[in-house]
Amino acid sequence: MIHVNREEFIEPTSSKGDITKAKEQRILNAVIEANTEGLTADGKVNLTGLDSFEARNRVSRIRRKPGTGELIQI
Repeated sequence: MIHVNREEFIEPTSSKGDITKAKEQRILNAVIEANTEGLTADGKVNLTGLDSFEARNRVSRIRRKPGTGELIQI
């Protein structure tokens, strides 16, 4: 699995086409917003040929914040 941040995602895709980084950022934000709305409404989003996402309820647990050592509930 490859993990990339927004800038690492936008850079190669915008350089391969006639899309500016700003427009690519707006497109990415729109896709993320649509996925969030779908997860909120239906609990599942399926991007055929790409991936599927599903909202799940999980039991909370106590973990330690790496920077401060403070115990937090997640």
